[in-house]
Amino acid sequence: MSAAILFGAVHALMPGHGKTVLVSYHLGQRARPVEGFVNGAIGGIALGTVLTRHRFMAFLARSETLRHRIGVSLEIGGALAVLALGLLTFARA
Repeated sequence: MSAAILFGAVHALMPGHGKTVLVSYHLGQRARPVEGFVNGAIGGIALGTVLTRHRFMAFLARSETLRHRIGVSLEIGGALAVLALGLLTFARA
């Protein structure tokens, strides 16, 4: 269990997971430290929420087929959410 937690912590620090986008955003414009903190907090809460939802849905699924279907649905939903946010950001630019 300790190795899994350590691996997860190291993995979360690797590129991706929104950190690259947030750093680019803050480097590209004048922002106060509090804005960086708020963005980081929102990202952390969002990630925690998504992971909790994934684990809860996997717990509810009793069969491997149902777990697979739930996993695919969550992946598609996540992809659509990222696409929607990207389009919204593009439209606002």
